[in-house]
Amino acid sequence: RISEYTIYTYRVEGGVYTEVTTARATVPKGTYEYTVDHLVNGQLYAFRVTAKNDINTSALSGYVSTTPTGKPSAPTVEVSTDDLVNRGELDVTWAPAAANGRDITHYEMVVRDSQNRDTVVTFENLPDSTKLEGTETRTESGITLKYWWDPSKEVYRANLSGLEYGIGYVVNVRAFNADGDGDYGQSSAILTLNTPT
Repeated sequence: RISEYTIYTYRVEGGVYTEVTTARATVPKGTYEYTVDHLVNGQLYAFRVTAKNDINTSALSGYVSTTPTGKPSAPTVEVSTDDLVNRGELDVTWAPAAANGRDITHYEMVVRDSQNRDTVVTFENLPDSTKLEGTETRTESGITLKYWWDPSKEVYRANLSGLEYGIGYVVNVRAFNADGDGDYGQSSAILTLNTPT
């Protein structure tokens, strides 16, 4: 009569199976599902199980493998006004978000001003390291946004123009994959474009 099961978890890298001993778990008889916590999204894992009764413990089962996934992480967003305050423009950079096991399908940028007006731009065809040349331009709510991939810094860059003087702006960017939308990364400060003198 079975009294318990033990689940073994292995990290698989380059065909090598290394047990994650901290994930080893023993569950009582009658348990046929178990959630292994604290795994790394995008990492391949394999699992084996033994059964125990009053006499002995069985041999290990065959391997069953899977790769856990999750929503993208929040990208780090930086905004600069260098040499731009007299032109009603902002420069934005963000590093690629961690994909967490699934390819990122697109990004969304929300530009919120100090009057709580949002301009939302979705990059369905985002330039990336496979499309290094040229830029793409979008215009939403009077704001024109030009964006491109910078291979030298491995960041995405965007230039926002058509902004209003004397108005504060904060920029948020989030990534999407098949698991859903990630958290927003937000520029660290509300930046106000000074009226040129």
